[in-house]
Amino acid sequence: MNSLTVAATANLSGFRAKWLDFYGQTSLELHHEKSVYLH
Repeated sequence: MNSLTVAATANLSGFRAKWLDFYGQTSLELHHEKSVYLH
């Protein structure tokens, strides 16, 4: 592995972590809104 590959992999995993965090928060909020509307 050269340094460019390592940097790209680290960048990708950081991006994935951010995306998963955003996705998790969004789905939690949507779920919360749905339960608010249902009750």
